Amino acid sequence: MRPERGERAERAERAERAERAERAERAERAERAERAEGAVRAGRAVGAVRAGRGARPVDPSSRAADAALDNSQR
Repeated sequence: MRPERGERAERAERAERAERAERAERAERAERAERAEGAVRAGRAVGAVRAGRGARPVDPSSRAADAALDNSQR
């Protein structure tokens, strides 16, 4: 048999359990947000590669030079 515990001790234990659960939930939400952000970044990179832009910004002058070169070779 368990000895009777004080009401304060029980309240403190419940508060501690609630705080641990809240911390775990916040950590899980942060992890999900981080994964989602990574997926968005990866999606942007994939979309940029599919569009032929590469993952980095392209200098417009070099794009125009490439187009002029392509047109001159036709």
